[in-house]
Amino acid sequence: MAVVLLATALSLSACGDDGKAKAKKSAKELTNYYYSVWQPPSPDWDVRKILPGKEIDLTIDAKIANKTLTKKIMERSRMEQMEIARMACPPYTDKILDKID
Repeated sequence: MAVVLLATALSLSACGDDGKAKAKKSAKELTNYYYSVWQPPSPDWDVRKILPGKEIDLTIDAKIANKTLTKKIMERSRMEQMEIARMACPPYTDKILDKID
């Protein structure tokens, strides 16, 4: 158990500032993608912000402006909601994934 914790601590410390810098660069690339290439599933979808996290993660702040559509989504199972939320992500085959590292 101690070996696993030590390995985890080392891998997390290796991210450090470099991880934050990569996250910022990736957020910028992804923002450009959303404003120039991305086609929303419907006109009610809007990506508002892409925020870099504390490590190498990003948060995409998306909004669905239609209350009826939002209510229908919230009535679905968590698994279905996750699949619907994935529509806000770039396709895996898209070139943006190479840019965001």
